[in-house]
Amino acid sequence: MTTRLVLFDIDGTLLRNGNRVHGRAIIQASAEVTGHDITKHFGQVDAGGRTDRYIVSELLRRCEMTESEIADAFQQIAIRSVELTGAGLQTLDPGWVLEGARELISAFQSEQVPMGLVTGNLPAIAQIKLECADLWHPFAAQDPLITGYGDLSENRDDLSAAAFAQARQLLNPELDGRNVLVIGDTPRDVECAHAIGARCLGVTTGRFRAEDLAAYNCDFIVSSLTEVSTNDLWG
Repeated sequence: MTTRLVLFDIDGTLLRNGNRVHGRAIIQASAEVTGHDITKHFGQVDAGGRTDRYIVSELLRRCEMTESEIADAFQQIAIRSVELTGAGLQTLDPGWVLEGARELISAFQSEQVPMGLVTGNLPAIAQIKLECADLWHPFAAQDPLITGYGDLSENRDDLSAAAFAQARQLLNPELDGRNVLVIGDTPRDVECAHAIGARCLGVTTGRFRAEDLAAYNCDFIVSSLTEVSTNDLWG
């Protein structure tokens, strides 16, 4: 039986954009740790599909911090961001989940296709968000859970590469990238899929349009996960 793998993005793909708890947590944590107000630089940084490490580092560069200072501060900012995000996401909110996400996850489960996460979020923040949305269990039930999280690198391609390496080690050393599907809502998701030879299913439930994803040669593009049939995803 062919080994397959599905890697989900979170924000704009599984969960609606617009919840500001995570962003506010990064702002407050950065101010507490470094003394810098990064809000004035947000408009100068394209955060779409970027990793938390990239976003924090790029904003602090614009505060004229050195690379060494940023590296030293990042772990403290990450720890404090997790604390603040957890404090801000205490109420269960199943309505945060985008239409079709639960059903698509259930379809992959029934077909016994392993699922994982490739997300710009820090590991604990990814879990907090999915727990708040009552969507963590399907991923927690994966044994092992294949992941590429936003603390690994500023470059999202490194996240998919890490997940692909894990999958080859833990699932099948001969796993072919053509049997890996990345599901996301940004051009960065398309790029990180193609970086490992995988296909990308792009969904326009984030801030990018179909033409934006098509410009990066996204393999499948839908306006909602309700439109997805798993039968059509594998060549």
